[in-house]
Amino acid sequence: MAERTIRHRDDGPPGFSRYADSISTEPGDEISVDGELAKYLVDEKRYFEYVDDGPTADSVDSDEEAEAEDDPDDADDSEDSGDEDGGDEGSYEFDEDSWFEDHDDYESRIERVESGDVDDHLDTIADIESSEQVKDSIGVRRAEVEG
Repeated sequence: MAERTIRHRDDGPPGFSRYADSISTEPGDEISVDGELAKYLVDEKRYFEYVDDGPTADSVDSDEEAEAEDDPDDADDSEDSGDEDGGDEGSYEFDEDSWFEDHDDYESRIERVESGDVDDHLDTIADIESSEQVKDSIGVRRAEVEG
């Protein structure tokens, strides 16, 4: 995917760091990143906004649809690949080493715990977590799961 320029939103957190991608920004900072990372930071994290006039979601979808029409075998493979990695588009694969890198603030870690995406890893998260608020949300989530 093409590189995109994004801006740290003024209403975002006072600082954002993602060490795996060597990103460290403050509100108003503009950075150029890979298109997939830009999409994640803009659409999922919502701390950033697009600055450039890169491809819109409609044009990307149109390009992908055109490619799928050209080679129907490739389209079948891409549909199957979603099943192989174990789930929905919104699923999260827990990795202890990147827990803090993927969730740079305690609020995003709380949201991840509350979503149920990491129910199988609550004990591990409780062991490595430093935020009391996140630990509290783990307790609440355990109570919900145990029902």
